[in-house]
Amino acid sequence: MWIKKRQDWFGIVHDLAKEMPNDEKLAYCQKNHLQVDEIERLNPGLLHGKIAAHMAKKEFGFSEDLCSAIQYHTTAKENMSQLDKIMYVADMTSDDRQFSNKPYIVELGNKELDECVKYILKVGISQRMAQNKKIHLNSIKALNYFMQ
Repeated sequence: MWIKKRQDWFGIVHDLAKEMPNDEKLAYCQKNHLQVDEIERLNPGLLHGKIAAHMAKKEFGFSEDLCSAIQYHTTAKENMSQLDKIMYVADMTSDDRQFSNKPYIVELGNKELDECVKYILKVGISQRMAQNKKIHLNSIKALNYFMQ
């Protein structure tokens, strides 16, 4: 029962700031001294994980490992913990995602988590490149880490 409740809280809190307007995300970061890089400034939607992690720690007392998984569930990062990877894959395969190959991603995630994260990063980075969009440095570093 405790595990289920913990998962429910985690699932809710990770997107706590997702619907926050972009100008409010930037203001929250400034007010709370959270660093915002160039890519996040251009795409403030990426800040929702960073803000939710800050809120989770400050308001709910979440541990560092839970906050890390919340913060990096959108961009990933190099040297991810198991929890970081699980959260990243879970977010990328959630019901609101429209990947045509989602069944393959879910199957891969159940068999080989590292390969699944690497696959999602490759697909996401390729899509952003095809759209001529900038790629967050955390995603590039994460993919390079998994390519070793």
